[in-house]
Amino acid sequence: MQTIRILAAAVLFLFPLWTPAQQKVMEPGPKSPAEALKTMKPRPGFKIELMASEPLVKSPIAFAWGPDGKFWVVEMGDYPLGVDGKGKPGGRIKFLEKTKKKASRERKRPENAPDDDDGPYDKATVFMDNLPFPTGVLPWGKGVLVTCAPDIFYAEDTDGDGKADKKVVLYTGFVEGNQQHRVNGLVWGLDNWIYGANGDSGGIIKSLKTGKKVNISGRDFKIKPDEGLIDAVTGQSQFGRCRDDWGNWFGCNNSNPLYHYVLEDHYLRRNPFLTFPNPKVNVSVTPGASRVYPISKTLPRFNDPAAANHFTSACSAIVYRDDLFGPEFANNTFVSEPVHNLIHREIMTSKGVTFTSKRAADEQQSEFLASTDNWFRPTMIQTGPDGALWVADMYRYVIEHPQWIPLEWQKKLDLRAGHDKGRIYRIYPDNQKPRPIPRLDKLSTKELVTALDSPSGWQRDMVQMMVVKDKERLLKDVPASRLLLSTTFKNKRPQTRLHAICIVDSQGEYLTLLLNLALLKSRDPHPGIRGYLPRLLGNTTLPFLEEKKETLSILAKETDPRIRIEAAYALGGVDDPEAGKLLGTLALKDHADPYLLAAIMSSVNRKNLAPMMNEVLKSKRPPADVLGKLLLLANAFKDQKTIVSVLAAIGKSDDGQIQAKPIPGTRQPA
Repeated sequence: MQTIRILAAAVLFLFPLWTPAQQKVMEPGPKSPAEALKTMKPRPGFKIELMASEPLVKSPIAFAWGPDGKFWVVEMGDYPLGVDGKGKPGGRIKFLEKTKKKASRERKRPENAPDDDDGPYDKATVFMDNLPFPTGVLPWGKGVLVTCAPDIFYAEDTDGDGKADKKVVLYTGFVEGNQQHRVNGLVWGLDNWIYGANGDSGGIIKSLKTGKKVNISGRDFKIKPDEGLIDAVTGQSQFGRCRDDWGNWFGCNNSNPLYHYVLEDHYLRRNPFLTFPNPKVNVSVTPGASRVYPISKTLPRFNDPAAANHFTSACSAIVYRDDLFGPEFANNTFVSEPVHNLIHREIMTSKGVTFTSKRAADEQQSEFLASTDNWFRPTMIQTGPDGALWVADMYRYVIEHPQWIPLEWQKKLDLRAGHDKGRIYRIYPDNQKPRPIPRLDKLSTKELVTALDSPSGWQRDMVQMMVVKDKERLLKDVPASRLLLSTTFKNKRPQTRLHAICIVDSQGEYLTLLLNLALLKSRDPHPGIRGYLPRLLGNTTLPFLEEKKETLSILAKETDPRIRIEAAYALGGVDDPEAGKLLGTLALKDHADPYLLAAIMSSVNRKNLAPMMNEVLKSKRPPADVLGKLLLLANAFKDQKTIVSVLAAIGKSDDGQIQAKPIPGTRQPA
């Protein structure tokens, strides 16, 4: 009898009884926004606030703030198979605003004053609707960029009624398919490109402006919409791609909560004759589908039951780029885990040219945010302009895609339960007040440059994006240009100095070179800035060899490996034997690090191969891995003279050490 009871209980657990009252929806049922808020358990010392809910937002999966204070929201209301279950589009792009002001704020305010109302949003405007499974939005110029496979398009309201009446497809070819695996996540880069996540689907992407096609299979991408430029970058993030303050890029997929993309694809492509280590590095000390600690009831899984209480839906990984949470949260990483109704945090630290991370000491068996509500489905998370952590809650019972749900289960489930619901929250320390959300759209150019000096990574990115997009602003405003140059040297915040440097870089190669030389001479105290200089120098085609060599020679000798890896990349663009000598010096020093060696070898070409080999052979014990790669390249370049000379130069001295002679016919660097 006991055995029968146990078996009966197991059957009920795996296949619950269904009644008409359940309307095909498994229990527990949905909660009101107020009730759902009570189920949230943030880390002690933090509070969570509801900033928007249905009917204002429904099925939100992504969001972004514009410089005008508008809060843009992407709704995938047609998830998972269309509003009719047969693919009918139902996605929307909205913007939210606050119109109900506190009594103390009824007085007239300046047009560009920040929104200092702490209350939730109360007005929503449907900018676009009937879109097929949109996944992301980014304010751009007078409108927005939208990711909506197979396209990325630009949309604008030209007549002021709040509705988009202009749509221009910019790029097309992104694969359509599983809605959880589509192009998404546009984010501004320090190098003045917009980066995006592959979605794990790929595609051969065509720029409609230039006609160029790029295969992004296995990689993410970057674009310059106004010029129509596109290129593949290291990655393949599933949902969300992010960076830290210094230009290091990260991503994730379902079972891998954080990758660091340690090697840059466009540099590795220079040397197709070599194989390189996997550029995707798992950051956490417990990589992959590691343990998570939900406080919601563990429900029956539609597949892979052993994966319960482990990462199965990691998405929207971010690095916290603000100071509202306090110094102990600098470089903390956060990632959503919607299947288990939680947000996970780890503390990230440097590890050579990459990173490692681990749980906080007081979160060993708990999460930064968890809910007892099984309908809580955190999709995108972002650090807001106010310093708080914002969360889009799609609020669905079934978050798994039907592709992975057995047909018998699908018949018992309402796959769209919750399509008419959705919430957006923000989280912050209970002893802090979030900053007002700024208005940047009406600022003068000089005021914008001043606004760079902010603890908010969002604000610095937005200012840089606005100034770079409208290059004429700086040309027409001499005081603003002078302030910008002064900011690159004198501002106390290193992040602000770096953004100013990157804005100057957008103004032309000559300015970039002069700035590099001046910054090198001034010796910026922050390694994050010194590490960025080679990137700028590597992008210039100006033939100032002596200046370039001097700069890279100094940077290649830095103790910080992240500076040396950038110097190694940049040396591939210096057409001089001295570059080969420096590459050889770096190879002798850093050959044991596979990523540093990969960067070094990516810079080897026909012109610098021989001087690099000479430098390597000066060592009594040249590293075998370096010699092997150099000989392979000599063969690939069909440089038989170098091959023969190298083999002839390697001999044995009386003491058994390797002895080398210079390669005949090569000019020896001084």
